[in-house]
This record gives sequence, structure tokens and C-alpha cells, in this order.
Amino acid sequence: MRFYTTPFIVQRLFPSRVWSSDGSDAIHLTFDDGPSPEVTPWVLRQLEGAKASATFFCVGKNLEKYAELASEVIAAGHQLANHTENHLDGRNTTTSEYLLDIQKCDERLHHFGIAQPMFRPPYGKLSWGQQHAMAHRPILMWSHMAWDFDARSDKDKSCRTLKSAKPGSILLFHDSKKAERQLKQILPELLSHYHETGMKCRSLRP
Repeated sequence: MRFYTTPFIVQRLFPSRVWSSDGSDAIHLTFDDGPSPEVTPWVLRQLEGAKASATFFCVGKNLEKYAELASEVIAAGHQLANHTENHLDGRNTTTSEYLLDIQKCDERLHHFGIAQPMFRPPYGKLSWGQQHAMAHRPILMWSHMAWDFDARSDKDKSCRTLKSAKPGSILLFHDSKKAERQLKQILPELLSHYHETGMKCRSLRP
């Protein structure tokens, strides 16, 4: 089952995770799995045209391969954040291995001048042990998901749901090759809608 908005019961089950940005006067666009030379530059152009900023939860090995592109993301006024080094599924990974993978991505982000990177778990999945070990660190989730990585998803439903986002909502997209087709159909329409309605789009901050 696809949930385009995160059910309230799920948020209640994991109250220590960050599902929205309380008190914010903007919505927060986030992009997972990049940077990607096929998709990220296009996303940057769309954001620039809409005068919007966003948060990019990056895979560490992609930061290594596409360091120049990651620098362009920062130069354009956006935020880089941690999405593990190897896009690990926490529930299929030991806690020690998972924490080391996060640390490796942190170290890459430090090279870009990011002292305290925000973190989002790939697939949104963590074991209880991993979550407990990161009790000192905010775990950023999402209130709305575009499902852009799934070709079977309902593009119209995705747009309708994401247009209903309110200030403080955290929206999840992917700047990956897998999501390219759906993302290019959804993102321009949403940015146009937010501009017309006067909705601000800003990156998250630690």
C-alpha cells in the first residue's frame, strides 16, 4: 500500500523521529539518493526558477563520485545531509556496521563544511538498536511522499496530495535516475502551484 502522506499512527509509533518542522512558515522539499549527474542539475534549475531551496539527503559514495556536483548544490543555496554511505537498509544491517556507514558519510560531508549533518535513514528503516544508538541525533523523516521512484504510482494523486502540504510539511522526492521520469512530471507542477499560492519552499536546518 502506498501512503502519500505519513499516517498519524506511524508518527505516534516513532515519536522521536522528525516528521514535520513545527513552527515553520514554509514547506520543506527534500531529495534523497543523489547527487546524480542525470537528475540533480535539472532539479537545481527547477528550484532556481522557483526561488526555492531544498535539502539533499546524499549517499556518501555519490558524494565521492560527484563531489563537484555536490559543491554546486551548496553554491546554489541548498543543504546537504546524510543518507548513509551505501544506502543501507537498517533492518538488514548490524548496528555497528550501520553506525560506521553513517560516520563515513558524515566525514564526506565534513569536507563540504557541514559540521553537524542531518540524517535520514534509507527506506525510513531502522532497528530499535540503531535508533537507540542515535538518540542524540535527530532522525529526519517526511510528512508527504511523491513516490517518484515507483513507475506504478499515481502521478495525479501524488500531485494532489503534495499540493495540500502546509507550512512545516516535509516532502520527500528523489534526485535519482530511477525517479527521473516521474519527478519531471511532478516537480514543475508543484513548484508552480506553490509559487501561485505564495507558499515558501525552504531547506531544513539542523
